[in-house]
Amino acid sequence: MAISESLSADLARKNNEPLYGTIKSADVWFLLEYNGVYTNNAWEDARIPDDVKNKLDSYPNSRPLLIRQPEQLNAHDRIVTFFIVHAASETPKIYAFDLASYSDILELDIDTVLAGEVISPYDEPLYVICTNGKRDACCSKYGIALYNAMIQREQHTVWQASHIGGHRFAGTMYCFPHAICYGFLTEEDAIPVIESYSHNRILLNKLRGHAIYDKSVQAAEYFLRRELNYDQLDDFRFISIDAKEDSWLVQFSVLDTSYEVHLEAGTPLQVIATTGDDFLKDIPQFKFVSYQAV
Repeated sequence: MAISESLSADLARKNNEPLYGTIKSADVWFLLEYNGVYTNNAWEDARIPDDVKNKLDSYPNSRPLLIRQPEQLNAHDRIVTFFIVHAASETPKIYAFDLASYSDILELDIDTVLAGEVISPYDEPLYVICTNGKRDACCSKYGIALYNAMIQREQHTVWQASHIGGHRFAGTMYCFPHAICYGFLTEEDAIPVIESYSHNRILLNKLRGHAIYDKSVQAAEYFLRRELNYDQLDDFRFISIDAKEDSWLVQFSVLDTSYEVHLEAGTPLQVIATTGDDFLKDIPQFKFVSYQAV
């Protein structure tokens, strides 16, 4: 029997659960259009050739996501859209392909694509929102409302996604090419998300993490931005991390000044990670200790 009949995202909001440091990291994202059913295990169950899945799954430090635009199905005329996002590049980039079939991916040399030697980068941002209600009803409730609000402003660059992770933070989404992840979004956040990202700014109160970093670095970035009241994407660079069992010293460069952020492990939270769970999950927490210019 479920511990609570409430949606996991509603419980997380009620408990004021921290957003920062909660996204799985990756350097490269593969965003593949798929208009079939999104199941609880959407990527594994998708009717995409296994050799295509294996190729994308085997690429180091990467994540595949299924994406779709339901209102555009008839307009696509069987062409499959495929994006490769190099978020960890010094200048993050998106590369876009129109595929005649999924098997076309087998012919792509991904390293050469990421080096910019195949096609020119896509010149618009992508907004990718988790709407997979089969995984958690939260993503239907909050994700679809957010998607519908955002397509009124940026229709062709907004996509639904199969699973981002952390559905208790729904509505949750990525802004690419930087791989900025947000949570606890509602339809009222559609314009602020678009306007802030189009001006290279971050919505700090909705930030789950800059997903090219490990969770401890994501949390340290959040705290330093909060302390400095700094929301610009530019001129904010990760330098290094000194990680011990229960503490982290993380260095960033901000406007040519280096800062060190000291974090310690906080008391883990026990949460209902997915709506309907009959158990509580321990979630590690990061506690801000201090920061200083170095």
